[in-house]
Amino acid sequence: MNKIRSWFIADYLSKTEDVFDRAKIELIYSLSILCLILNLVLCTDLFVLRFVNSAFTILVSIPLLIWTLLSLKNRQKLNLAASIYIVQQTLVFLVDAFLQGFQLDISEGFWVISLISFSCFIFGTKKGLLVSSPHIVFLFLFSLGEIDVMVNIHEHRILPQHLQMLTITPYFLTIYVIAKFVLTKDKAEAEIKKQKSEIGSKNREIIDSINYARRLQQAILPPISQIQKQFPDSFLLYLPKDIVAGDFYWMYSAGDNVLIAAADCTGHGVPGALISIVCSNALNRTVKEFGLTETGKILDKVTELVFETFEKSGEAINDGMDVSLLSINKRSGQVQWSGANNPLWVVKERELTEIKADKQHIGKSEDRKPFTTRNLPLNKGETFYLITDGYGDQFGKDGKKLMKKNFKELILSVQDKSMSEQRLILEQHHLKWKGNLEQTDDVTVIAIKL
Repeated sequence: MNKIRSWFIADYLSKTEDVFDRAKIELIYSLSILCLILNLVLCTDLFVLRFVNSAFTILVSIPLLIWTLLSLKNRQKLNLAASIYIVQQTLVFLVDAFLQGFQLDISEGFWVISLISFSCFIFGTKKGLLVSSPHIVFLFLFSLGEIDVMVNIHEHRILPQHLQMLTITPYFLTIYVIAKFVLTKDKAEAEIKKQKSEIGSKNREIIDSINYARRLQQAILPPISQIQKQFPDSFLLYLPKDIVAGDFYWMYSAGDNVLIAAADCTGHGVPGALISIVCSNALNRTVKEFGLTETGKILDKVTELVFETFEKSGEAINDGMDVSLLSINKRSGQVQWSGANNPLWVVKERELTEIKADKQHIGKSEDRKPFTTRNLPLNKGETFYLITDGYGDQFGKDGKKLMKKNFKELILSVQDKSMSEQRLILEQHHLKWKGNLEQTDDVTVIAIKL
């Protein structure tokens, strides 16, 4: 029987995870097989007892039951199979009732109840009651005595008593399957509730751990007050995609020389945050331990240190950092800049000039070259913008990215505003562009006006 079951419904069951649908498939299959067996038993008795009047029932019933089973196997349409089964049962019932002159006993009442229960279970209460409305009318008339009930069942029945009792087995099978489903469903719901509780507990633990990681990451970020102390006319827009970020900003001052950077590490969230700590540590070591001040050489040394750190894992790690690094000497007015993939934007008199970065990141890469140090003239009224790619890469409501061109136009449109107003406008524009969509990446924008 297991092989027969597998042949008919195993493929169908494998395609649905819904417990309710699986119970429906099992019920239709079980009832169809049971009724098919009952019909084969009746066929045997027909030849022995010569009940010619019941031959029509058997000839119609068996093909319909086979059609029901094939509908489950080939077409895999639950409602179609259920509808064929209901038609088969109704035709058999009507023919039997007609041949007995509507002198029926209590077994037919059970039969009708099983069909009503089956319809409601398969199609839902409302649709099931509608489908089985003829059966409900019959049951109502039967209960009122409008349909004759056989008193002497031995004198009037067409079928032998043992076969008559077999015909109500679908009723008991229907009740059994539905009861089993209800119990299974209750057990499954209890298990799901338990699993949800466990997942919720684990999720809270994970969130607590990530929140703690955020505090650790914030420890590597310079306070905004420290940036504004060095550059009073400046702003920082820092919008992590997740609780922790792959983007970070960095600053170091030694005497009159101030270094500041906007960095974007590979990925975002926890992986990006871990890489950001490695890269921030490399920047600190480069200027404090090795005493480097030239921006290009700083990035070369940071690359070496990051590569050494990842090399210790014994695995090939190609992660790293894109960065825009600016050095300003307040006394001499000397400005240096170097970039790894991320550019520097310089705005003066409503004109934006983009200084291209070297096309290589901090980390392992093929055909690596020394980073270029660019010495820039310091002109009064210039504003430097250090950015990562998160702002321009944000998707909007129309499914398109903001793109660098539109970002530049936005920067130029706010040049008559103060630094605090610029920051607010950029943040509001980002939120409006994003709408209800998920933030695409971490966002970092640093603006310094000299």
